Amino acid sequence: MDIPGTLSRWWALRTSQNVMLLAVAILLFSFLLRVPTADQSVLGVLERISFDLQMKFLRAALPRPAQVDPILIGIDESAEDAFDD
Repeated sequence: MDIPGTLSRWWALRTSQNVMLLAVAILLFSFLLRVPTADQSVLGVLERISFDLQMKFLRAALPRPAQVDPILIGIDESAEDAFDD
């Protein structure tokens, strides 16, 4: 048996294509998630940019007041003076 013939017959099966494409996608995403580090990866950067854009859109399109009053715990007097009541 030759390898190209075996691969071409295997690739002709629809389930084999699905498994191969899934494996390639998993390898690609795992690579993009970890290179160079988890914080500096391509998908990590895109996720943070996407989140920032979502928050900017929500603040511009649907502004609303907080439902509860925020409470600051463990703040000193100089920092307390910087906040308005």
